[in-house]
Amino acid sequence: MSSAAPSASRKRRRDVPETKSTKSTSSCAECRRRRIRCDGTAAPCGQCRWYRVSSSCFYPTRKQRIAVSNKSFEEISASLDKVANVLKRLFPDHDVETLAALSSEELKSLVQSVGTHARSAGIDDSLKSTQDEDVHCLEPSPREGYEFDEHATNESDDVNGLSLSLDSGSSYVGLSSINAILKTIALVSPSFRAMLQQNPGNELATNSLARPRDTSDQPELPEESALIDAFFTHVSTITPLIDESTFRAKYASGKSTGSPWLGLVSMVLAMGSLCTTSFDDKSHSIYYERAMDHLNIQSFGTGHLETVQAMALLGGYYYHHTNQPNKAFVITGAALRMAIAMGLHRESVEENPSSEEMIALYETRRRAWWSLFCLDAWACVLLGRPTLGRWDVHAITVNLPSTSDHAGVVLRESVAFCKIATGIQDRFARLPLISSDEIQRLDEDIRAWEEQLPSSLRVQLIPGLPPQLACMMISMRYMNLRLVLHRPRLLTTALRRVRGDNVQPEDQATVEKCRTFASDLICAVQNDWLFNQLALRNINWFLFQACMVLLLSMSSEPGHEDHQRWENSIETSLCIFSKMSSFCATIHRTREVVSAIYEATKSHVSDGKSNFDPGYDFSWDPENLDIFWDPATWGDLPDQSSWT
Repeated sequence: MSSAAPSASRKRRRDVPETKSTKSTSSCAECRRRRIRCDGTAAPCGQCRWYRVSSSCFYPTRKQRIAVSNKSFEEISASLDKVANVLKRLFPDHDVETLAALSSEELKSLVQSVGTHARSAGIDDSLKSTQDEDVHCLEPSPREGYEFDEHATNESDDVNGLSLSLDSGSSYVGLSSINAILKTIALVSPSFRAMLQQNPGNELATNSLARPRDTSDQPELPEESALIDAFFTHVSTITPLIDESTFRAKYASGKSTGSPWLGLVSMVLAMGSLCTTSFDDKSHSIYYERAMDHLNIQSFGTGHLETVQAMALLGGYYYHHTNQPNKAFVITGAALRMAIAMGLHRESVEENPSSEEMIALYETRRRAWWSLFCLDAWACVLLGRPTLGRWDVHAITVNLPSTSDHAGVVLRESVAFCKIATGIQDRFARLPLISSDEIQRLDEDIRAWEEQLPSSLRVQLIPGLPPQLACMMISMRYMNLRLVLHRPRLLTTALRRVRGDNVQPEDQATVEKCRTFASDLICAVQNDWLFNQLALRNINWFLFQACMVLLLSMSSEPGHEDHQRWENSIETSLCIFSKMSSFCATIHRTREVVSAIYEATKSHVSDGKSNFDPGYDFSWDPENLDIFWDPATWGDLPDQSSWT
């Protein structure tokens, strides 16, 4: 019996959970800190009394060591996975880190917005006769691959839509391109289609360029110092990828003869020529040819900052000016890849540069990278092409440019704008088609960016003085991006009306906003256009974008209450084109295209006929964006005889 009692006692002690143990340690906290032997007596211990620190003597409770079993670990991991999956289904566009940073009110608001979007999407799916179930039909599908040839010297190309010809040799352009809206006008306006068949686009383009050209072999070159001044006054204030003081000092020394430097100097002079007020100045072509002697396929084998800068000017500006947007797109991409190979996208690990020269070099590298980033983003909006992951907050660690000067402020705000534009273009490239709710959320981001712009970057109309080019470009790009963001619903709404489908109220509201943005942009251009070649090319493009929105609206809704206001805006634009066309052949061609579509639209409306037959059984789907992307010939569109 005596042996059984101790056994039972030990069993009872094992049954007591360890978590309730309050056993103290044998050394007090102060002796542990001093790393001396404690006698373990009641506090204060002998050592603490000796050192007169009795107030610091106490015995901390021993902490329990918990050993997690494999089973417990697996259960906890499975539970966390379930929670993560639920959060992912509830908030597909937000990661856990983002959600954890939100307050309770923000989480509630997010839940409500997601629920509202889901309900509206469900209602929309049940009401639309054309649904988005088969998303594969939205994927662009080239027949034998896209090809393009920009060696022909022509004021029209397959990207800007001035040729009014979409042949099978054109390049890929997306939903935000001019080609998409031109195809839609052709689908909803039989009069426009008839005009195209009677006057082939290539003939129109040729006729518009039949004017005599200057046959002089070598134009008189202006002073290079004046061109450098023009470059840093206009181009460098928008994209300050070259440090002015360093460039001028190196240019004045005349000692550098390397190809990267000579190529950069030639491109600076070419761009400076485009920024002068003389529109007869063709010296930019001479400097371009000089630059090509140093910027060739061999340049890609040697990474150099000056080569990156020269290629950025070539692809980001010059080729767009000479109507070679595809070549511009490719060269800008090559410059980005070279910049990545040189590590421009990563911030230097040296926290405190040892000299002012190194500080200036680091800042130049930052500005070169972010200028390239903006140039590529602007081109993607122009061409409607996805960025394919150009922006990644975790991969790109380079700091934003300094705001120590006006150019740095402009570039930093442009970077913020281009991040929004990048997200929009990437969303356009994904399926299904962007919804009106998504458009409104993205538009809020754009408006928030504009509202926080400093006053120094807002266009200020001073009598007798033109607005600064950088401020004007920021304003125009802001209005144009909002227009481009809302335009997909303008296209699909026009096509739905052709089928006789009902248009949902939220889509109609999006369409009306797009039209308002177009009218506002025309009014802004009427006030803000500048007299130099670089400014006119950009203004011409923005004005053309706005006109195409209103021309499509006039074709698709001839009985709209704002029809007369749209006509007035188009006529205002034609007057602006007329004033600017005396300075630039491309603008003359733009006016011809807008005028031709406008006259075709007016003639059909005046006949009192509908632009479409709601009873016609179209074989194409308004949500099938292949009609926007495919480089089909005009003969592949539905036969005109079936439209009226």
